[in-house]
This record gives sequence, C-alpha cells and structure tokens, in this order.
Amino acid sequence: MIFHVKHKLMEIFQVFLNNGIKLSEKEANLLMNYADLLKVHNQRLNLISRKDVDDVLIRHILPCYVFSNIVGNHSSVLDIGTGGGLPGIPYSIKYEKSQILLVDSTKKKIDAVSEIVQTLNLSNVETLWTRVESSSFRQSYKKSFDLIISRATSDLLALINYSIPLFKNLNRGKISAMKGGELNNEIRKAQKMYPSLEFSASPLIYIPGNENNLNKKYIVTVENFR
Repeated sequence: MIFHVKHKLMEIFQVFLNNGIKLSEKEANLLMNYADLLKVHNQRLNLISRKDVDDVLIRHILPCYVFSNIVGNHSSVLDIGTGGGLPGIPYSIKYEKSQILLVDSTKKKIDAVSEIVQTLNLSNVETLWTRVESSSFRQSYKKSFDLIISRATSDLLALINYSIPLFKNLNRGKISAMKGGELNNEIRKAQKMYPSLEFSASPLIYIPGNENNLNKKYIVTVENFR
C-alpha cells in the first residue's frame, strides 16, 4: 500500500513537472485526495462528466491548477458557479494564503463541496449556496474581491455584470475565466457594452507540445475596470 501511494505521488509530480509546475508533497497529496473525493461524490451527483471520472486529475484538476498558476496570487477570490469546486479548490491549494469563496446555485453541489473542503481541511475556503445575481448576495459581498474566477459557467457579459459591484477596487479588479469553444462573439458583445475594458484570450495548453490535448480550453481575462 505504501509503495502504491508513493508511486502514485511520483506520477502526479511528473505530470505537473511536464507542465512546468513543481508541486510540494503537501500539494500533491491534497490534489490526489481531492481527485478521490470528487470520484466518490460524483457517484451520486453530476459534479463532473462521468466519462472523465477515471481521468479526473488530468482532465479537470490539472487544467485548473495550470489556470491558477497563470492567473497568479490574489488575496480575496470568488469562484462563481464552482460546481465540484473547480477551479476554486485547486486555486486554494496553490495559494493557501488567499481567502476564497466558492459559490453555486445548486444546493446539493455546494453541500458536496463543503464536505470536500472540510475533509481536505482547507481553512482558506468558504462555501455558499446562492445566486451571484441576487440582490442579497451583491449587498452582502459588495467591494469584497480582488479576483473573480469561473469555469465554463456564465456568458462573459453576464460575468462582467455580476462582478463589477463585487470588486474591492475597480482599477485592480480582474476576471479570469476558463472557457471553451468559440469566444469571439462573447468577447465582441462584451466589448460593445464595455469598450474601456481590456480583454485577452489565450489557449490553456496543459500538455505542452500535444495539440490533441488542448481540450479547446482558454483563459479569458478581463481587466481595467474603472
């Protein structure tokens, strides 16, 4: 059993090293345990696609960790539509001094994520069952966050509308979203409404040199709020 765990850890280290990320043993253990917990909860809830269950580390957790590595460290973070805790939990493992709020509108999902957070003992994470567009949430969390992250949830324009009242400082506020598919229309529509904002989109290549593993995932960043 000890040999099996060590071998699995070595595999995780190597996968992340291939992506230019050096994990500590603590981070590797947390990510491995998180993957196992996602599999357990996914048996009764659709937190991730069932076809991805056997490859949850590579298909879901690794891209979110790469995303977090690129986005960088921010002190107060909101994950909108967290689902199974993605990308918020990998972000919290990468940046343990950041304070992160995971929000989802589905109670069963937030209950599962809360249990995962408690099991992993992630003291920098809070969870909340709510809708970010609700007036009560916007009032309670007005000017609370430096960074707002999301994974394949809202349309970009809606995400911007949700985020603006929640930033501590508009000049330093940033949205970073993991999105797939054709983004040009979303970006054009958002630019039309907010011409002063800065938009950027780049492929999230989490297995370098292998274009078949791009998985059509992009990092979309919105900055220069004022």
